[in-house]
Amino acid sequence: MTFNLKKITSSMSKRKKIVLISAVVLLILAVFFMIKGCATKPAVNMVSTVAKVTKGDVEVTLSGSGTVEANEQYNITSLVKGDVVEDYFEEGDVVNEGDPLYKIDSSDMENSIKRGQDSLSKAQRDYSKSLNDQSKLNITAPISGVVTNCYIEKNDTVNKNANVVEITDSENMLLTIDFNASDKDALYVGAPATVYVDSSSTILDGNLTRISTGSVVNSKGASVIKVDILVKNPGTLTPSDTATAITCGKACNSSGTFNYNEKKIIKAEIEGDVTDLYVKTGDKVSKGQTIAKLSSTSLDDSLFNTSMSLSDARLNLDNLYDTLEDYTITSPINGTVIYKETKAGDKLDNSNSSTVMAIVADMSVIKFDIAVDELDISKIEVGQEVSVTADALDGKVFDAYIDYISVVGTTQNGVTTYPVTVIINNPEGLIPGMNVEAKIVVESSKNTLMIPATALNRGNTVWVSEKSPSAKNGKKSENSDLHKGYVEVPVKVGISNDSFVEILSGLSEGDEIEITTVVSNIFTDMMQGHMQGGMGSGMPPSGMRSGGMPSGGGMR
Repeated sequence: MTFNLKKITSSMSKRKKIVLISAVVLLILAVFFMIKGCATKPAVNMVSTVAKVTKGDVEVTLSGSGTVEANEQYNITSLVKGDVVEDYFEEGDVVNEGDPLYKIDSSDMENSIKRGQDSLSKAQRDYSKSLNDQSKLNITAPISGVVTNCYIEKNDTVNKNANVVEITDSENMLLTIDFNASDKDALYVGAPATVYVDSSSTILDGNLTRISTGSVVNSKGASVIKVDILVKNPGTLTPSDTATAITCGKACNSSGTFNYNEKKIIKAEIEGDVTDLYVKTGDKVSKGQTIAKLSSTSLDDSLFNTSMSLSDARLNLDNLYDTLEDYTITSPINGTVIYKETKAGDKLDNSNSSTVMAIVADMSVIKFDIAVDELDISKIEVGQEVSVTADALDGKVFDAYIDYISVVGTTQNGVTTYPVTVIINNPEGLIPGMNVEAKIVVESSKNTLMIPATALNRGNTVWVSEKSPSAKNGKKSENSDLHKGYVEVPVKVGISNDSFVEILSGLSEGDEIEITTVVSNIFTDMMQGHMQGGMGSGMPPSGMRSGGMPSGGGMR
């Protein structure tokens, strides 16, 4: 240690110089001997206390904190704008899934739906017309018979109403004949008739198909009615043949003339090109049989366009109906309304249409997440019990369990933790947002021998009083100044936590044990000097013992 002395002026007396120099020398010597004296004393001091081996419960726990939230929680917002005309709940109400919460004015949307319905009707008519026109490209026989004329050929272009083919039903002949008007009441449609061909002895069976509603006077002055009788053509009848008939017991007034039952010229109902022609003159056809097929690019385009228009109109109307449902806002879950912001009379516009109107939460299940260290994650499992406390509910302990352990961890500052979800069984009193503490017991031993954790030395030994029964298994300290009255006993330990260690063997309940704590001499001397009002003897306070540095006592 060096001291710098200020220069003494020449006016100072020699004696004063000698006194000052002597004082400085003495101070230097005092500091030297103080440092030397400190160096000869131990740098640290060991303080010991006495404890006993007791029985109790030892638990190894994991703890974590989190913020509780509802199992399900939905923010109620509106997908549409408008005036809120109804609200059906208050904050705190319990609601069921599908219950109405709000009603928004939907008058504009209802007008849009009416226009959408009109557009759909028009599109449906246009499509039906296109579909009907498309069907006309397929030409079929309206009657059964024989093709007596064919007016088209394949690849021809035909106009609307152009002749296509002529079909004659020559297998059935229709006899139109006069009966006396006075016999009208005796005749009926469907009645059987016997027909006598004038030019031969042929007799045919037939049926009445028509009875005229009025009468005429024939050339002989008789009042007659017209009757049609259908007969099968034996193959010899022609439209020039005549015949008489008897039906319902009544004879005709005069002969009638045969005609083919039906003869029709089929016309094109739509313009198109003949892509297929399936018949020729003289071919026999049946009713409904396809005679020819036409094609039309314009009709194909029209059908496609009207089909798309119909689909768009239908989709647009469906969307309008779906949007109409949005004007009634319902609860998405069974739950409790924990927040209400919007009420009837409010207006939803561009400035607040995305505002949270209310919050509905499923309060039947409350959960929270804690972060578990990677070193501890293997110690827990799904379903394991958890004790939960909340600062807001002092003294209340909630039963809970582990519901989910994530396999995706988060690493920060070289430490990886995994989120673990805890569900609280009976969460009465807890509300979302509260902070909670979780305690998970991973190991426990009930009513077991235990000692304070600070009493266990390295090598699993304990300093036991020579008076205790378990002292017979120990040995004394090699340093006679240390652990006086105690022997070092080896023990077998079980589980431990920060406070206690389970003892499986080596000790007995009631054994007195020594707990040693290492402290610095400087702090011990300062404490004792302060307590005694000056430099003390270095003795520790009553009830404590002191000595040199132990060989590991008090360390773990």
